[in-house]
Order: sequence, then C-alpha cells, then structure tokens
Amino acid sequence: MAHQKIKKLTPEDRIKQLLHFLEEDPHDAFSRYALGLEYRKTEPQKAEELFNELITDNPDYLPAYYMAAVLKSELGKTEAAMDLLKQGIALATRLGDTSTLRELNEALQQLES
Repeated sequence: MAHQKIKKLTPEDRIKQLLHFLEEDPHDAFSRYALGLEYRKTEPQKAEELFNELITDNPDYLPAYYMAAVLKSELGKTEAAMDLLKQGIALATRLGDTSTLRELNEALQQLES
C-alpha cells in the first residue's frame, strides 16, 4: 500500500476550513471550539468571544470551560477564569467526568495559589 503525503494545513487554512464547517452548521460545538483554539494563537480577543458564545449556546460542552479559563487567565482575567473553572467543575461533577473534573480542579488550585 502506497503512502500518500498528507498536506499539513496552515493555521489560515484550518481557520478557513472551520469557518466553512460553521457556515454549514452554525451550531456545531466542536467546530466553534476548534476555531477558538486556532484564534487563541493569533487573535485572543476573538477566541475569547467564541468561547463565551460557545458556553452560552452549549452550556454542557465541557471542554470549553477549561480552554476558556486558560485563555482568560492568559489575558489577565483571573477572577473570570476561576469562575469558569468552578462552572466546569460543577458540570463535570454532574456528568460524572472524573478525568476532566481532576484537570479543572488542578487548574483552579493553581490560580488560587
């Protein structure tokens, strides 16, 4: 079986692709989350808006809480980051997601210290 070279997408290509996915399905939580991750590298304010919208529109999308909190912390918004982590902890507890619960608790402890 011949191996094909897989073209590595540039960040701009990934953003374009994710925007296209969102045009097709504006409610796709994963595409919004992934777009927030991409924007975090170059346009943190835009990423913050996306994560805020994602959590508002999809409050049970657990991965968003950790990344939104990390971003808020990076932007110097420690209190907001801690609030997000507490919300994520409550959600992870309700969902029984012990792995994410541990990760969120560790992040909260780091911010509190």
